[in-house]
Amino acid sequence: MDNSEWWVTVVYGPQGDQQKLEFLRELRAVSTIVSDKWLLIGDFNLILDARDKSNTNLNRRLMSAFRDAIQDLDLRELNLQGRKFTWSNDSTQTRIDRAFCTAEWDLMLPRCMLQALSSMVADHAPFLLTGTCTVQSYRGFRFESFWPRLQGFSQVVEQAWQQPLGFQNPFLRLHTKLQRTGKKLKEWAKSKIGNIKLLMCAARQLIGILDVVHDFRQLSADELQLKKILNSDTWAWQPLRN
Repeated sequence: MDNSEWWVTVVYGPQGDQQKLEFLRELRAVSTIVSDKWLLIGDFNLILDARDKSNTNLNRRLMSAFRDAIQDLDLRELNLQGRKFTWSNDSTQTRIDRAFCTAEWDLMLPRCMLQALSSMVADHAPFLLTGTCTVQSYRGFRFESFWPRLQGFSQVVEQAWQQPLGFQNPFLRLHTKLQRTGKKLKEWAKSKIGNIKLLMCAARQLIGILDVVHDFRQLSADELQLKKILNSDTWAWQPLRN
């Protein structure tokens, strides 16, 4: 990233009340060294308004301090599409994950859109930020975290890694082994688990629906159990062990 062009600051706010006030002071300090084109995004562990929490257990002092900081920094909030809350522990929902930007950032990406995705791996809703910049499609090797749990993974890695090499240079040997292994894993994944991605996409969509429902009412015991099963992803890869 070229800091002379634009800045992105990812935050994870502290839990304690005093630490939260210190965190807001730190943001003011950071604002003096960043570019005019600044995006501030992450888990602030703070809410701006009573509507950002599903119950009335509120710390209005911290809410006011948060609002003052955003106003002093002259930031505008990116509108979150599709969700009311971004964090849940199944009994309380809050909107503590947010994104703010300067006017210069907004002018740079005038059609910037923020979406909350289904929360498959955490109690926070992950964000997807899209704009009008052209992004090159990546065609290289991507390792999927669930591959080691599938039958045949270890054998594919071992066979590719143990293929003989006709040279002794250690760096070239390592590069070739990694390249061969990546190629074999891509071929194996394409032939064996292509349907898993489709199933996991459907699961994410269903989790997203449950997340939105949870914004407006408590989920039933059956709904919570279904969400737990979908989050575990074991339903997707278990059949491939047979």
